[in-house]
Amino acid sequence: MGAKTIVYPISYFISRDVDKFSFHSFQIPEQGQVIMPPVTTPLLRKAFHFVPGLKIKFSVIHGGRSEDVDWEVFVDPYNQSYIYCHATKSSAYFVNNETLHYFTSFFGDRHSLLHYFYLGAYKVLLGYYPTLDLDDTFPVEGFYGGMAKYLQDFIAPFYRYLQAGYAGAFTEADDPMNPTKVTLQSSATVRIGRQIRRKIDFTFSIENNLIVGFKVIENKVCTEAKRLP
Repeated sequence: MGAKTIVYPISYFISRDVDKFSFHSFQIPEQGQVIMPPVTTPLLRKAFHFVPGLKIKFSVIHGGRSEDVDWEVFVDPYNQSYIYCHATKSSAYFVNNETLHYFTSFFGDRHSLLHYFYLGAYKVLLGYYPTLDLDDTFPVEGFYGGMAKYLQDFIAPFYRYLQAGYAGAFTEADDPMNPTKVTLQSSATVRIGRQIRRKIDFTFSIENNLIVGFKVIENKVCTEAKRLP
């Protein structure tokens, strides 16, 4: 008591204003703000628990065509976890710190189902909060190149005119207190200045402690992936 307050950010916390939840990452709470630690939900914690050796198989329908896709979880020599697609030789690196699942980088085919999964589940809070929106930004390298990227690098200290943003929220649950079925909706939006150049919408269905499927809609074209046993 009476000691000097040290200004130090808290790693993760959730604030509540009436019925609206907000997620904060490495921030300092405001004076009088009501905050709480994130509480994970067993369904989400298990659904995004990608352990080394886990094999995931999806049946994919796109443009009237159907194919099966096989993924496998590995760990590289630097102890970094990633999901690998055997068909496209693509890799999506991720972190799961028991509070968040988030992707850190992607290498490979940017038209693959794994890349869509990387975009749609870019950052997921492992706790169900029905009015909480989670936002983040993608690295611009994954969406821009050539002269546009060179110009952005040059003026980056002053202005960011190339932007790629992520937004996600849980929209449905069978039980708000202890859900066994949850719907996650997210989007990836690419902008040059204020103009939207690309927008992709995602809907994930989570039940039985698994991501049982997800839909991707871009330019009114739907890609649907269903989890196989």
